[in-house]
Amino acid sequence: MKSIIIIYEDEIGKIIPFVPSQINISPNDNVFIDDFNFDVNSPLDFVDYLRYHEITEYIIFSNGKRINKIVNFVNSFATTIFHIFDFQANLIAGNKDVLEDELQVQIQNYLSENLGFFSSPYTLEEDIHQLITADYPFDYRNNLIKHIHISSRDSLEYIHSTVFENCSMNSIIFTDYSNDIDNYFPIKCATETINKYIDKYKKESKEEIMLSVANFREKGEVNRTWLNIPIDYFSLLEMSRNNRLFYSNQRIYRDFQNNDLLSKRLDTTYSQIINFNSYFKKKNFNPEEQIFPYLINVSKHLKAKRKLHLITPYNILIHADRWNSYTYFNLIGIIADEKFYILNNKNNIKYEVPKQFLILLEFYLKENLDSKQLKNYFPNKLQQYKDSFFKFMSKIEREQYDKLL
Repeated sequence: MKSIIIIYEDEIGKIIPFVPSQINISPNDNVFIDDFNFDVNSPLDFVDYLRYHEITEYIIFSNGKRINKIVNFVNSFATTIFHIFDFQANLIAGNKDVLEDELQVQIQNYLSENLGFFSSPYTLEEDIHQLITADYPFDYRNNLIKHIHISSRDSLEYIHSTVFENCSMNSIIFTDYSNDIDNYFPIKCATETINKYIDKYKKESKEEIMLSVANFREKGEVNRTWLNIPIDYFSLLEMSRNNRLFYSNQRIYRDFQNNDLLSKRLDTTYSQIINFNSYFKKKNFNPEEQIFPYLINVSKHLKAKRKLHLITPYNILIHADRWNSYTYFNLIGIIADEKFYILNNKNNIKYEVPKQFLILLEFYLKENLDSKQLKNYFPNKLQQYKDSFFKFMSKIEREQYDKLL
């Protein structure tokens, strides 16, 4: 089986697959267009993927050079043959005749017509935020190494090869000794880049963080003094999924502040690191603590001179109940300086609404619009306000759908 993938390398060095819908491949060609996610998978995952799909030849079209490093790394334990072309269909590695002429022409036409439309969803600031706070997306599994921070040159040569085998293929190494990692596939980034952003993050104790989360849970209040969640937020709350490593002072740590020691040996293997990580306390999933970083991000973009309250399924404003497990929601109620809004976080549109809509929104988010408690707030006009509220909700859904078209 042959597989073709078109990948765009962005300014950071991350590689993103693009699937061309207009390329026609016959089922008899024994070829398929791939969309492998390099961000949430490691080289070992990639090799398993190639074996599972019985891919004997993997054909890559790319505008960047980092894919060459990935292929060189994977070649040491993969049996698949790789062929690499640039976006002008010039051969970089492999066999130029690996594809039929007709299919080659289709791909070249697609690239020439669509090259200007390729874009990246990633920013370096987002990666630095994750490195500092351990605030990783839900689709990053436990123990997939996304970021490595190296504080001294001698650390790099001792990092065990199994650590790199289990890094995300879009992982970043932060180090001032970038010339020493040219042979490694992760993206390299100078540590001074972190200094541009570090002032946005505070050092807070676990107790101070818990107090801020409790104020949100019980009152809907958000800590307005935080521009971002504090340093090591998820580690301090015992919710880290171990996606970062810090090599410092001849030791390996699991947190930015170097408080959680993993090993006193720089050459510790990946499996040993996972084992040491298991000794740290880890608590059950807590939804309000999990979504709190997102709410901090929402609140810093809201212009409120005085108090700010948010309404979600996980906090109490009027309705005493709250969700104790994660559920998807795309609407947030906002009370800012005596004005009332509903934010649709799918398209980031904010609507100013009557106060009564926020009362109904809280019950709506908690799936309890039939509650008798609502009659206390709408003694004679409950149905009238409900009708208006549902018309408003239909309007939001239409606008959201129209924006997707």
